[in-house]
Formats: sequence, structure tokens, C-alpha cells
Amino acid sequence: MTVANSGNRNLPCDVGAIKAQWERFVKGEPVDQGIVRPLVLSSWKRSRIAGVDPFHTFGSKIISREDAEKQKLTHDELLKAFGSVIPIIEEIIIKNHLNLQLFDKNAQKIHLAMFPAADPGKSYEEVESKMLGNLSEKVLGTNAPCLALNENKPVQIIGAEHFNYYLHDYFCCSAPIHDSNGKTVGALNVFSHLDNFFEGVFGLVSCLASIFDNRALIQTALEELDIYELAANNIMEKSTKGVMYINRDNQIKYYNAALVNLLNIQPGQKDKDALDAFLSVSRCLVSDVQLENKEIIFSANGKKKSLLVTTQNLVNASNEPKGKMVFVDDTDTVYKSFQRIRGNKALYTFEDIIGENRELVAAKTLAKKVAGTRAAVLIHGESGTGKELFAQAIHNSSSRKPCPFVSINCGAIPPELIESELFGYEAGAFTGALKGGKPGKLELASGGTLFLDEIESMPLNAQIKLLRALSTQKISRIGSMEEIPIDVRVVSATKTDLLKDADEGSFREDLYYRISTIVIKLPPLRDRVDDIPLLTAHLLKQHTKDSSQDSYEVCPEFVKALAMLPWRGNIRELSNVLERAIALSDSDRILKTALLPEHEDSGQQDDGLDLASKMESHLRKEFSRDECGEMLKVSEEIAIRLALDMCSGNVAKAAKRLGISKPTLYAKIKQNEKLKM
Repeated sequence: MTVANSGNRNLPCDVGAIKAQWERFVKGEPVDQGIVRPLVLSSWKRSRIAGVDPFHTFGSKIISREDAEKQKLTHDELLKAFGSVIPIIEEIIIKNHLNLQLFDKNAQKIHLAMFPAADPGKSYEEVESKMLGNLSEKVLGTNAPCLALNENKPVQIIGAEHFNYYLHDYFCCSAPIHDSNGKTVGALNVFSHLDNFFEGVFGLVSCLASIFDNRALIQTALEELDIYELAANNIMEKSTKGVMYINRDNQIKYYNAALVNLLNIQPGQKDKDALDAFLSVSRCLVSDVQLENKEIIFSANGKKKSLLVTTQNLVNASNEPKGKMVFVDDTDTVYKSFQRIRGNKALYTFEDIIGENRELVAAKTLAKKVAGTRAAVLIHGESGTGKELFAQAIHNSSSRKPCPFVSINCGAIPPELIESELFGYEAGAFTGALKGGKPGKLELASGGTLFLDEIESMPLNAQIKLLRALSTQKISRIGSMEEIPIDVRVVSATKTDLLKDADEGSFREDLYYRISTIVIKLPPLRDRVDDIPLLTAHLLKQHTKDSSQDSYEVCPEFVKALAMLPWRGNIRELSNVLERAIALSDSDRILKTALLPEHEDSGQQDDGLDLASKMESHLRKEFSRDECGEMLKVSEEIAIRLALDMCSGNVAKAAKRLGISKPTLYAKIKQNEKLKM
């Protein structure tokens, strides 16, 4: 395709000279600014910076015949919208083989104003092969519609002034169109082959744009008024929001079905009576003050409901009040949706609980069995054993999975604030309270699960109120007398013996029995050392999944050394130790015992140094050659003490760890005065 010289003498510029400058520009050579207009040159530069390919074929940017048919504004539609001016426009368009397009403010979302073709025998491909649906500068490069929108004035682009090579045989004239406030809402574009250019085309486009600037006409042209009203009515009727229109005399003139449901209006009951009752308790609706999510407690048919109300005053073009629209939401539904968006969602399932230890498997089996029930669950375990992991898995295996999983750590909240966190508060309930009040965790978790971590830290006064809420399934916010019904399943977690705490007066025994229908005990990591290889492999994958490094090799001695650690922090500590080892490892990506915390200051590799060698090294320093008997006695005492410490004083578990029978261990303890202490 070449356009060095056009046969059309009406063209306002030398297209051949511009073509030569375009070729220099795409090669990166200087351009004669006396030939290329500054407006065009600036757009070329922006197109190049945006990475637009000047030789890119249009492909999917060309509108299909089917899409073009859908977007046509027909002759009859235009005639109906614009009246007697259309025959004049039609005559000019047909006579000069032009195409008319309307674009939105981003040079996208096209509408085609199609008139009967001058030559009906021509195919779609011949007539409309360059009908593009997206003319934004960052996609297509320099063209009239995008410049008209950028500059907010009519623009004409001829031949090689287009950045794209395949548009060099065409011209386009475009002008912005505005709403009644002067805001740019789109652009009108006329384009055709260079041979069809005529001197008055630029003036034609400017004239058409001024017609489209009439807000009423453009609204009719782009969306017929009856279709618009039908769509608006359908939206309001299908909305889950209650919608009501009140005229300037405070009379209800419109309301949708959702509002009827929100106000608990029963079949056969007069809607107007209930709606008037709603207005009577909501006098703020008929004031001039606009509301935004104002909470109103409304009672209908014996049921109280919390509603959030938003209003929008309506005025005409002369700024005269014409009533207001009222939008009503169910408070509980809004807050639940809000909390789901904020992340009150359980992420873990039972598949995420790693381990084959007998005690752990028994805990998982019990948790799975009770997950589908309403029973309150108490999870007992040391810090870091995975109590919240179990709680989330229970929630995700229940029918409450789609609803919120709300977690609160009772030990992380100051005692004086725990009650407001659990039950919420009304506006002005205390100094520092939020203006609109705040729902509590129990209210937010309604329909779902509330996880109370470290419940042993809850103050006694909050325990009393929590017990009543769980017994009645109703709560009252601080500063309010209104009772709000809730439906909450409680899963609690503790690392202490709550019955012992009850004996000491720090925990209510009646609350314990309310929250401990099912008790699940999680074994500490030191009692499930057989799971350490599995957990190590799993945690290493987690720590390296976002890393570009290959997987790490783990020395057998490294795993053996892990099994000998006391694990006071349990799996959380194991994760920390592995993350530390990865951070300190060499480029060979091998995890060795020297990377464990107790080897931090050694400064040397001692992967082959086992526990026996360490003990021998220590005892040689403490005893002479003639004291071997005493050495044996001391080493046995150390081993027994270590085993008992690791098993929290459980003799049976300690005997199993030492590889001896329980009676044998009792005998050795009895024979050693120091072990009796």
C-alpha cells in the first residue's frame, strides 16, 4: 500500500511530504516540524513511548459484522431523535461515502450511525474493513477521536498523520461531545478513504458535534428513553436494596419488592400502612438532611430489625427540590458482606493439618466427626500446636462455611476493651466511641463461627455476659437496650487447664461447661517427633515457594538434631528454626546441624557430632579416669531428667522415649534421691 500522492486535490496538506516525515520518524530520524503539525508530532511521540507498533495489523480491533449490526443506530432511530436535520446529514454522508461513529470518553464503546449505502452491492468487508472499535492512543496511536478527546476540540487527521501505517489511505475528522454541564462524554467521528475527502467535512463534523451536545438529544440517540426507564425499573425491582421515592410533599410514590421484604410486610397486609409506619419512626427521612447508612431500629409484625438508611435529595435543572430517593439495607447482611470482604474467612481445611502421629490423627478424627454439628468445641494445646488451624478446619467442614469465621484473641485485647469487642457499642456509648457505633464480634459472626483464642485471658465480667449471650443467643450492644438475635457457633482455644483456673477463681466453671461440649487435645511437637520429617518437608516448601532457588537438601543429622530439641514453641518454633536455617545456608542449599540455633556461635561444621559424643566430651571435663562409675550414674540421671522434662513429667511417655519399661523407670527414680526431688 502506498499513498505518496493522492489524486484528491481537495486535501488540505501534502500527504506525500507527511508520509516521508512519518518514515523518518519511525526510523528514529529527525522530523521537519514545518511539515508535521506540532499536535500530530506530539501524538507520534506519545504513541512511541506507549510502545504502539506502527505496522501492527488491526486483527481483533476490527468490529465484526455481527457486532456492527448490534451497535447500529438506524436511519429511523436517528430520524426520530433528531428530526428534520437527519435528511440533510444523510444526503451528505451517502453522497460522499462517509462513515459516522460515536465513541465514549475513552475512544471505545462505539455506536455506528449507518445510512443506506450509496452502492448496496458492496460487501461489508469492502465498505467497513477499517471500522475499529477501540481508537485510544495507547492502542492504535495517533488518530482524530483520541486527539479530539485529549484536546477537547475538533481535530482532523489526514493520511500519514495517522501513526498506524495501515490507516495512511484514510482521513478522519472528529469532535468532542459534551453533557449539559460541559463535561466531555464522548466523541463523534467521520472517516473515509482519502479519495472521498471534501473541503466541508471538517465543518460538518463540528456542526454535528454541536447538535449532539444537546443533552436530551444525545441521551435519546445513544439510549432510547423508554429502554432506559425499563432498565432502571428492572434494576430497582431486582435490587436486594430497598428503594423508595418520596415526593416533595413527603408522600410515598414508589417502592420496590425488596423494601416490602425488609419491612416484614406480610401477604394481605396493606403496604402503605407499614410504609407510613416506617416513615413515622424515621422522621429524619422527611428532613432536608441527606443520610448515609443511618441505623434505624424498625418493628413490624412483632419483629425488630436493624436497618441502614441512605437518602438522596432530588432537584430539577432549576435546582428546585423534587423529593428524595431512599435506599434501605439490612444491617446484618451489610456487615456480614463487609466482614467477608475484610477477610473474616477461614482459609485452612483438615488437608492442611500435616502429620501421622497417633495422637494427632485421633484429634483430627474427632474434629471431623463434630464439625457438622452445632456443638461447642474447646481446643486444648500449647502455644504453636495449631489450635486456630483446627478451628478453621472445623468451620470449613461445617454447613457454616459460606458465613463468616470471626477470630478474636482474648489475650491480645486490654481487659477494659474486650466487652466492646465482643458485643459492640452504640454511638456515644463512651468517650472515643465511633460516631456510628460498631458491631461486636458476636454480631459479625452470626450465621458462622466465632473463634475465641486464649479464652483463659477473658476477664470475669466479660465471661458472665458471654455466658448469657451463648445461653440466650441474643446480645445487646453497650449503650443500648435493644436485643439483637444471633446464631453463633463458638470454638474456643486454651493452653491452660480451665477447670484448675475455675478452682482458683479466674475462670467461671459454668462458662467452661458451656464452651466445652467437645474437648480436642492437641499433642505438643515433642510428643510427636515422628512427624518432624513430614513437617520439615512441608514447611520447607512453604518457605521456598516464592523463592527462585531450587529446593533445599536436608542432612539426616539435621533431622535427627531437630528431633532432640525441646520445642517449647512447637510447630511455630519449628517453622522459625527452618526459616532461620534457610536464611543462613550456603549456596549449596544444604541444611546442616551447624545452622541450628545451638550451633550459632561454634563457627565450625559438626554434622557428625551426635548426642553421645557431646555427652562424652562434657563428662571428660567433669570426671577423672577413676570416676567412670560415677560418670555412668550421672549420665543416666541426666538422660532421665531430660526425658521427664521433654514429656512434661509424664513417666509413661518418658519411659517410652528412653526405651525402657514404665516400672523400670519408676525403680530408677526411686533409687536416685536427686530424681525424687
